[in-house]
Amino acid sequence: MIMRWLTRYPLARTVPVVTIALVLSLVCLVMVYRVNQTEVQVRELAEVQVRSEMNHLQGIISGLLEERDITSVQRVVSLMGAEPYVESLVVIDDRGQVQAASRFAWIGKNWRDLGQGWRPDAVGDAIRDESLLVRAGEPVGAFYSVAGIHLHSDSLALRSARKGAILMRWNLHPLYLQFRHEAEHEAAWLASAMLAVSLVLFVLFRMVINSRLGQLVDFAQRFGRGEQVHARLEGGDEIAQLSHSLDSMADQLTERERHIRKLAETDALTGLMNRNAFIDRLQAELWQSRQLALFFINIDRFRKINETYGHRIGDAVLVAQARNIGQLAGETGWCARQGVDEFLLAMPALALEEANGFARRIHERLGLPMTVSGVTLQANSSIGMALLPEHASTAEELLINAGLAVRQAKEEGGNCVVSFSAALNARHERQNVIEAGLRESLLQDGLGLWLAYQPQLNLRNGRVAGVEALLRWNHPTLGMVPPDEFIQVAESCGLILSLGDWVMERACAQLASWRELYGYDFIVAINLSAAQLCDPLLVDKLQELVVRYALPADRIELELTESMLVEDMNQALDVLHALEAIGIQLSIDDFGTGYSNLAQLRQLPIKRLKIDRSFI
Repeated sequence: MIMRWLTRYPLARTVPVVTIALVLSLVCLVMVYRVNQTEVQVRELAEVQVRSEMNHLQGIISGLLEERDITSVQRVVSLMGAEPYVESLVVIDDRGQVQAASRFAWIGKNWRDLGQGWRPDAVGDAIRDESLLVRAGEPVGAFYSVAGIHLHSDSLALRSARKGAILMRWNLHPLYLQFRHEAEHEAAWLASAMLAVSLVLFVLFRMVINSRLGQLVDFAQRFGRGEQVHARLEGGDEIAQLSHSLDSMADQLTERERHIRKLAETDALTGLMNRNAFIDRLQAELWQSRQLALFFINIDRFRKINETYGHRIGDAVLVAQARNIGQLAGETGWCARQGVDEFLLAMPALALEEANGFARRIHERLGLPMTVSGVTLQANSSIGMALLPEHASTAEELLINAGLAVRQAKEEGGNCVVSFSAALNARHERQNVIEAGLRESLLQDGLGLWLAYQPQLNLRNGRVAGVEALLRWNHPTLGMVPPDEFIQVAESCGLILSLGDWVMERACAQLASWRELYGYDFIVAINLSAAQLCDPLLVDKLQELVVRYALPADRIELELTESMLVEDMNQALDVLHALEAIGIQLSIDDFGTGYSNLAQLRQLPIKRLKIDRSFI
């Protein structure tokens, strides 16, 4: 029957009428619910307030009683009892006698005779357990609270009592009335607002239930499907304004989507593609190109540029090199910034010889001196090259192989071009096996690792003056791995600190064993890596080893290389002086192969120089 009635009249009339009826019903329900909830809210809020006040009062009175100050207790009770929401307040002992009260006439009486509504069982429980009990009463906002306290028996007035309680009767009914008034006021405003909305809806429905609204719906649906459409409804009414707003919103969303897509695909500093956008285009090009060259470019010693000239100059160098790479890519190629100091450049339709020539052009262009903010510098590059289809068949393989090539270029000293080869891939796989083996070995307390000790002879008397601890490793499948090879892998994968700690611990343990068994008093020399020299815990680790194995610190010698000192002389000096301060001896290994000189050596706390064999 309801459906028949609704369909009897025009939709422009029935929809507003039904809407208004529903709104009025909802308003009535909200008003009833809001008023009823007021009582619950008042009880909850009031109980929280009562408990907080009682806890505070309990602490104050307990403190005063601890100081035997019954006069101050009465003063506090009187002040609290004068509050408008406190009906009555008394402090009683365990016999029920009132010791302090908000009404002086109650002092000395039994609390049961006061007729204030406190329940005897609650009072007894509070005195016994020294607990806090709160009970709601009638009318709404009435509360009865009891808090147990400890009474000190040496007080003259309370000499026979040991426990007592604070009894309070609260009247928060005015708070309830205030809340109820606010709730009714809020409900009235809500009803007015909803009625106003209903009237507006009534008017709007009579205006918009026509073809214009249908056009807007069609526009929204088509725009939602991704079509580039516009509403463009003429007129001066609200529907026309809405259509213009929707058009404007659609344009803004389209522009914002385009901007977001650009941000997602562009490096913020250089304006080049980022890695994800580069890979997307590379994968698309692989479907069309039969030949393609990928160049992985790394700016050499960029960290040193940042540290020397600051990040502003460093960023300017990256921007300048990105501009050079973009110009080299031209219209046919595309390029991206891959990491902090890494770039990618792809050129289609390049064979091997052409790619080699293009790589040399990149290397020469990026190696030209540049002036940035008045600073003239040179930022050379290491370039790895991989070709399609010679070196890879997928975008992922191409990126991996170009990355292996640039890593090889860096290991060869940088500032060069390396093309991918099968040998590089085999070397990469071997390095992965070595890395996995090192991790497993360190997890198993150095399984397969051992130290060989090379004696150091005193040429004057022919006696052993010390030994140098040399790390060796027998891999379970590769066999004996050369130290230079596995130490280089450890440095590249971040295991060098753990490996260095293992060497220091084993060398100290061996020296302690020799001293105990044979009375040897020579020095054990340990090679130190650059990463260990930068380790902020290096000095603490050595101190801990010296104490653990009861070794004289001057029996341990750390060997450094010149290159480690040249990297950051100031930091190296700080660490070396700290090591010297705890007694550790220091020496330079392979002196003469680096860039240091005798003038610099005078600044260092070095006890010994080991000249390079090329001088012998």
